[in-house]
Amino acid sequence: MTDLDLALRTPGRILLLKRGEAQALLDRALEGRQARSGNWLTNLMGGRKAAREDGEAVAEALAMPVIRWASAVEYCDGYALVDGVAIVDISGVMTPEGYYDWWAEAWVPGYAQIGEALAAARGDGRVRAIFLRVNSPGGLVDGCFDLADAIRAENGASGGKPVWAYAKVACSAAYALPSGCDRIWAASESDVGSIGVVITHVDSSAMLAEWGLKVEAIESAPHKTDGASWKPLTEDARAHLQAVVDQVAKRFVSVVSQGRGMSEDAIRAQEARWYLAQHDDPNLSGLALGLVDEIGSERAAFAALLASLTDTPEPTMEIEMALKDQVAALRAKASAGDAGATAELKALGIPVSAEKADDEGDGDETESNSDDADDEDEDEEDGEPKASATGTKAGFALVGSKAAKGREALAAKLGEKVASAGMTYGEAMGMLGAAPKASNLSAAMAGRDRNIGGSDANAEKSGSGLLAAVDRRTAKHGGKSK
Repeated sequence: MTDLDLALRTPGRILLLKRGEAQALLDRALEGRQARSGNWLTNLMGGRKAAREDGEAVAEALAMPVIRWASAVEYCDGYALVDGVAIVDISGVMTPEGYYDWWAEAWVPGYAQIGEALAAARGDGRVRAIFLRVNSPGGLVDGCFDLADAIRAENGASGGKPVWAYAKVACSAAYALPSGCDRIWAASESDVGSIGVVITHVDSSAMLAEWGLKVEAIESAPHKTDGASWKPLTEDARAHLQAVVDQVAKRFVSVVSQGRGMSEDAIRAQEARWYLAQHDDPNLSGLALGLVDEIGSERAAFAALLASLTDTPEPTMEIEMALKDQVAALRAKASAGDAGATAELKALGIPVSAEKADDEGDGDETESNSDDADDEDEDEEDGEPKASATGTKAGFALVGSKAAKGREALAAKLGEKVASAGMTYGEAMGMLGAAPKASNLSAAMAGRDRNIGGSDANAEKSGSGLLAAVDRRTAKHGGKSK
């Protein structure tokens, strides 16, 4: 019998679960299935090193974070490291110490393991931020609120490393944890909320009587077996359990109120309902109710976290040189009479020759001429890149789009990602469109990466946008890669 099964069979055990999941767990406990045998603990502990070496396959078996959209992942103690961000998974039914799920054949970390992973990430000098991926209906109370308090006490707003969360399912106990994060993202159809407490009681006395079984307890005091499943629940026992539920719910509401900045009355008014993260009816929308901050994909949320970091390094030399090489290749083709390369350079707003770029940079700005009009016509013919597009052209199109206006800093970082195939044009545009103008994210990026979006008065000199950043960076290093 696992710790989870034992907890579910314990009378009066307090659960922070959506009602449907709580009932499903009770049904599972009552089925009395036998777990398959096997020395899983030895394999699990011995597999920590292998998880780092073998990557995704072993990570899946050990329930380590698997990030399919990342090109480079390093596995550490309880978290995956991607671009200086520690990714920690919160999944399955939450328990104090975790358990091995025989049906999923995976270890489900508990509050203790999640806390250890977060502590390790905070102490890792390579980690600049923490990204929680939440996919859980909730779980047991023991340890939940202490961990939620710890997350809030050491998040970015409290002077620690920024902690963001992405919710697939974040209900009850699994919402308490991300409530302490600096920011919560979710998909429109994600489940969030269910801020409430439940104690379930199964009265099996009628079934036992039908089977001819009678349970008799020799107890030291009349309330020792209150809540036992083999006898009906008395009014005294019910009142006692209700008082326990109310007390735990009081702390739950306080934890969420402090983490999310919501009033306790507003949280109680939800009456422990769960909500879609986004709904047309604001009374049924997690976004409108303040349970989440942004709607978007997991990949977009991660990109936004990267973009918000004030210590985000400049693009790597490899990316910069790749952009430079692409531009040089297009210019070479154009000088050889390739009409397609010439049209692409015009569409990107890049002079056909480097010499022409220098000449234009030294001159004064003039009104649009017939060539400019031709460029505009070709832009219209080329149209917007496909949603799946990546590469230099798509990156330039992003930073020059209407959606980038007022969001230049974010557009610049997203443009770099698109140019280096770190994300698609469609994903970047979706995130850019969802970001408010002059938002906290934009403020965090203010004053950095000047000229990237071509918004400065000098943007036309020596090229513009990403190309200007490449030129400056290349010149800084003497045209040599590191």
